[in-house]
Amino acid sequence: MSIFSKKEVVLEAKNYSQGDFLFKEGEMGSEAYRIIEGRVEILIGNKNQRAVLAQFGPGSIIGEMS
Repeated sequence: MSIFSKKEVVLEAKNYSQGDFLFKEGEMGSEAYRIIEGRVEILIGNKNQRAVLAQFGPGSIIGEMS
């Protein structure tokens, strides 16, 4: 008997456009994203003033760690 529950893993390809948000700070995270093509920036701030904390490219895996 295991104390760990089995989780279903679903892989789904999605396309995003420049300026799209994958997730926002404070949201409950339930997905991980593997970057196949392009670049993702992790931003801090608001719509009037933002700063880039990190950039990720192909091969990177990212997700909200709530």
